[in-house]
Amino acid sequence: MKRINYKLSIVIVIIMVFAMVFAACTPKTEGTTPSEETKEKATDAPKENVEEPEVEKVFNTVLGGNPTILDPIIFRDKNANSIIIATHEPLVRFDETGLSYEPGLAETVEKNADATVWTFTLREGAMWSDGTPITAEDVVYSFQRPLDPAMLSPNVNDFFIFKNAEAIYASRTEAEGATPVADLPYEDMGVKADGNKIIFTLEKPTDYFVDYVRTASFAPVQKKAAQEYGELYGTDVDKIVCSGPFVLTNWDQEISMTLEKNANYWDAENVNLTSVEITLAKDANTVQSLYDTEAIDFMTISQDVANSGKYDNVQEIRKLSTQIIQFNSHAEIEGVEYNYFQNAKIREALGLTFDRVAFANDVVKQPKGAAYGIVPFGMRGEDGGDFREQQGDLVFDMSNYPGGTFDGKTYVAGKEGAIARAKDLFAEGLAECGKTQEQFEAEAEFVLPNFPSVVTNVQAMQAMWKEYLGVNVLMKPLEMANLMPYIIGGTYQCLIGGGPSGSTYDAGEFLGFIYNEKQWENTEYDALWEKSLDAVGNERLQLIKQAEKMACDAYLYIPVTFRYVNYVQRENVTGLRQFNVGLEYDYKYVDIAE
Repeated sequence: MKRINYKLSIVIVIIMVFAMVFAACTPKTEGTTPSEETKEKATDAPKENVEEPEVEKVFNTVLGGNPTILDPIIFRDKNANSIIIATHEPLVRFDETGLSYEPGLAETVEKNADATVWTFTLREGAMWSDGTPITAEDVVYSFQRPLDPAMLSPNVNDFFIFKNAEAIYASRTEAEGATPVADLPYEDMGVKADGNKIIFTLEKPTDYFVDYVRTASFAPVQKKAAQEYGELYGTDVDKIVCSGPFVLTNWDQEISMTLEKNANYWDAENVNLTSVEITLAKDANTVQSLYDTEAIDFMTISQDVANSGKYDNVQEIRKLSTQIIQFNSHAEIEGVEYNYFQNAKIREALGLTFDRVAFANDVVKQPKGAAYGIVPFGMRGEDGGDFREQQGDLVFDMSNYPGGTFDGKTYVAGKEGAIARAKDLFAEGLAECGKTQEQFEAEAEFVLPNFPSVVTNVQAMQAMWKEYLGVNVLMKPLEMANLMPYIIGGTYQCLIGGGPSGSTYDAGEFLGFIYNEKQWENTEYDALWEKSLDAVGNERLQLIKQAEKMACDAYLYIPVTFRYVNYVQRENVTGLRQFNVGLEYDYKYVDIAE
């Protein structure tokens, strides 16, 4: 018997806490080209015997915990992400900007007119760290591997972008009471080899497909090693074969890791380091002590430390994630006698009296974090611009309220007008519900994860609503084990402490959860989103912009903050690449000045 046992896709909520702050006839093909700078860095042939540098160059750094596993199709934690890319060369790599790509195992990339067929030409002579050639067979196998239900890949949904992949996976998944279906062959998947070319056929037009291919989940593995080690692949130093700029030579679980330069790497001449020594440490005080005693060359720091003045070389990088307040608009919710948030006026009143600027400045202490849209800054917009800059503010509060006339009553711009409008909306909303403020305060429930910093930050929201709207809201902190049933079942009234997080620079990643989650019953939004799924280029981005505005106008998904991270590094360290999304660190180009 067969069963479809897909990875759970909750969508909104990677609960990413305030604690961390805060995708017929063959059309004509078109080439996509990496930047000129990265072309110059690319080397056509692998260097089989690269001499070690006369002076050892060691980069000492830290990761915030032990990687769970270094198997591209199994890992789920960011600590593994950077190590996988260091040891497993993807078909193409992130370029320095993060918005384009540079060559990896593939030298060239082409796509057809509607971005449904992509062709990657593999470079000649690339080798695994054991000296054997990297083949097209290795690559094709790597993309078929997650469709084997026995692998229990939590990333399998990512591979459903390929033609027939979902059907192949479904045909092989057993379940009680399901109709027997013959296993569809892996060869039916839209990933095929033609000599040294890998041809990907996708289910839908995806002009940002390269964004996926650059990530650790899509990095090829050696077929021989993956078959030999099975579910143990990537669990230890002796159960991994590398193709990236480094090889893993030490993994002292929970303590440290060592990456050494891979002499068989195709671009070894552009790898400056002898090794990367990585301390695995979660405690911020421990990490800071290591940096202060010069045991490590790099660390991320909290906003409080960044603001303290202790370090004069503090730098920052945005992370593509958005904290949101999510309301449930359903009239009927299991276990809830009456859902006040089905009323749009009540939702808007709460949105207007949440001061994002004050919250960002005084509570999470990240002044650049105030969010006035769901899609954060840094996402690719029309003609390569910034989506958020092009779209502008879509929600309003006391810091940016434009004022206006509604139902014959005029409200001034700014804080005074926002508060007056919010109070009127709240009163009108309660009247439409046939409820009193006392009933709202006793019954309208706001759930959140019971992390100390989350609770503290949400209490600041609570104080704002009390001060500006005159309403006491009922906060209900829950342990994650108790909160997850609310999220999975959609039985919350209001959820605080989660939000969308991107894995690529595509703005659609921050809005697709609304369609996929089906918490908002809006046929107009659904039709708009479905239209965007078949569009490419600027046309698609325009549709996504319409979708974001529609969602924000409904006040169902109220953006709170965008996130960024502060860090310091030694002055003699250059070339460490960090990215907003998709990859934490790239060690390939790090250099240490003497």
